[in-house]
Amino acid sequence: MSLLTAQNSDFGLQSFYRRYRPQVFGDVVGQEHVTHTLSNALKSDPPRVNHAYLFCGPRGTGKTTTARLVAKGLNCEQGPTATPCCKCDMCLRIARGSAMDVLEIDAASNTGVDKVRDVIIEKVNYAPAEGRYRVYIIDEVHQLSIHAFNALLKTLEEPPPHVVFILATTETHKVPGTILSRCQRFDFRPISPEHIIQRLKTVIKEEKLDVELTALGRIARAAEGSARDALSILEQAAAYSEGTVTEIEIEAVLGSVGHELLSEMTDALIRKDTRQAVLLLHRAVNQGKDIQQMFLDLGSHLRDLLILSLGCDSQDINVLPAEMVNKMKEQASLFNRRSLADIIDELCRAEREMRANSQHRLLAELTMFKCTQSREPVSVSEPARDEPKAVSILSAAEPSRERLLTKRIPSEPKVHVEAEVEASAPVASATPGVLPAGIDGLWTQVLAVARKQSVRLHAVLLDATPVNLSENALSLEFANQFHYDHIVENTANKDTVRQIVSGLIGKPIGIKCSLGSQTAKSTRSGVTRTASVSGGERTGGQPDAPDKDAAENGVSAADGVSAADGVSAAMSLFDAKVVSERPSGQSS
Repeated sequence: MSLLTAQNSDFGLQSFYRRYRPQVFGDVVGQEHVTHTLSNALKSDPPRVNHAYLFCGPRGTGKTTTARLVAKGLNCEQGPTATPCCKCDMCLRIARGSAMDVLEIDAASNTGVDKVRDVIIEKVNYAPAEGRYRVYIIDEVHQLSIHAFNALLKTLEEPPPHVVFILATTETHKVPGTILSRCQRFDFRPISPEHIIQRLKTVIKEEKLDVELTALGRIARAAEGSARDALSILEQAAAYSEGTVTEIEIEAVLGSVGHELLSEMTDALIRKDTRQAVLLLHRAVNQGKDIQQMFLDLGSHLRDLLILSLGCDSQDINVLPAEMVNKMKEQASLFNRRSLADIIDELCRAEREMRANSQHRLLAELTMFKCTQSREPVSVSEPARDEPKAVSILSAAEPSRERLLTKRIPSEPKVHVEAEVEASAPVASATPGVLPAGIDGLWTQVLAVARKQSVRLHAVLLDATPVNLSENALSLEFANQFHYDHIVENTANKDTVRQIVSGLIGKPIGIKCSLGSQTAKSTRSGVTRTASVSGGERTGGQPDAPDKDAAENGVSAADGVSAADGVSAAMSLFDAKVVSERPSGQSS
């Protein structure tokens, strides 16, 4: 830095990042993989310099500075060399930006093809006016138009021997592949906090500033890998402070939230104390803190806790004071990692919404409320002892989709009703009060979904009563023969009911249909019919004894079905009511 300091008197008033711009490859920090390669290229005899380079990387990582160093090494009076003298006229003019043979072009201001043609293409064949090489440095090259790229393509592919192109960009994906293939690419990495602190100490020594070490760490974290941003923050803090630059003054300059307040907020989140979290939010607002910046700082703090809980090393954490790191480790041990990740995700979502919403305070308070609510994991408890193979699906008091499934059981092979009954729990009685817990709530959900899909199917299912829920089947009892046939004999209805129940439970499950005892006595053949919808087959039971009551009264089973059940079925399907009754055979 001694050579640079001696030149500062010629530069006039300049910001720190311009005044302390590296003048030799050795001053560039954090980019050794780039500077080492370029130094070796310049050292070789003859120099192994390519005709086109592409420097990619985040802002403030040294792309333009390195491009100037390449131009200086090529045109230094003692060069080509990897260690320019920084004393000759060419070195000084390149450092000042006044060299005629080093042209820096801002692509954002010269995006059109006409500008590229006038500035580059028509003048590229001219010999250098002062040095050995003419160097074109095109900054933010990705902002050139597609026509400008096409016009530059041929010149970039076969330039004159005295021309070197250096393209710099922060968005490599926007540069056409035809340009990328004609350049040597160097990727600049974000500068580590340790390297930034080392650079800041050098500047502090030259400027004779008094800065606390914790303040340097705060600057390095806020810079996010950009040396230029770090020097700008330091210069602003030095102007703000009347003496020693402290961490509090850095936070005031940045508008960020202090570590003490972030730690208190984290404690409130750990305790799930909504009131305390909102009070701390109000305190930060009253102190003039930006809510969006506060969420960014809190998210960064919680991210550090998540990294510590995983036992990983982080350069951002290494620059913090030891007592602060110990406190963060203690907080990380009290957090559930899943909850911590959910809170970070909630903060990021709220910060994104604030960009399009002016009600930042309302969003922040709602977010604090959500972050302090309990997040219970999905229950995987075992079935109740009194029903070893029944699955409790839904609370009868509060039917909620999130609570439908308490245990997932692999689906069984589709078999006949007889096989299912042997493998599953006994069918519960239809007597009120002894139904398995949760079936009523599930059936309410089934009816609601069925009504949205088909009013006719909903009317049929209103006649059914759920009597048992086993691991692989839901048993339904129908009071009406007509409704029973409407499900069992209609494949489409049968599949629809099975899909609705399976969707609500979360696994494939079958449906077993049966007729109520009173309805069974009135059937034509006296046969109790059952069917398994899961297997897609219908299985008949054994015939019962003839209905003596019907025989004695002289009324056939068919008459009972058609006269009573048929009318009630029609009334259910068409939402009808009885207007008048008339004896059979009487004309209107």
